[in-house]
Amino acid sequence: MRFFRHEKGEFTVEAILVFSISFMALIIVMYIGIVMYQHVHLQSITDRIASRGAMMYATRTTDMSTGAKDIEAFWNPDPYRYIFDGSYKSTAEGEIGSSLQSALGIGNVIKGNSGDSASAKVDLGIFSRKVEITGNRSFNVPFVSVFKINNSMFDLNIKSTAYIMDMPETIRNVDYAADILKQNKAISDAIQVVTDLKTKLENFISKIS
Repeated sequence: MRFFRHEKGEFTVEAILVFSISFMALIIVMYIGIVMYQHVHLQSITDRIASRGAMMYATRTTDMSTGAKDIEAFWNPDPYRYIFDGSYKSTAEGEIGSSLQSALGIGNVIKGNSGDSASAKVDLGIFSRKVEITGNRSFNVPFVSVFKINNSMFDLNIKSTAYIMDMPETIRNVDYAADILKQNKAISDAIQVVTDLKTKLENFISKIS
């Protein structure tokens, strides 16, 4: 009788241990599924914000929802696109970053248990421009320390890139480059003519002397 009582006590202790470990593992697996869902969701958000930001930048407005261009946006004293784009670049980056920061909270199924951050950058080239944004989210997954798991492995770092499509500006830039090449050729031809005249003049002077 004592033997069976002893076995029942061991079974209870073992059941508690197995149940506790299984419960913690189940919670971690559930969080992994949530993190995977959040990864797909955040990628969709960053792709959409990057696309809208590129559209907004092409129209040179600060309207992220529609990208509508007002009459003032058509006024540009420079016949060609600014490579550094003055103060509008920083204004647009701030608007895109704010829109991404606001959108990150939508669809977050773990309220109060994540840290979100957003950043936006407009990369300006001579013939191409693009919007690069980054969305970060960190999770506090319970019980991971029990299994010696680094909590940072659940952090999300999502990046999206959208190219700014502005065909009139591209055409003007190509035309500008062609003008420079033509001018260079004209200058080169003029230098060659002067050089030839100089050579002929030197030959003439040498014959006279």
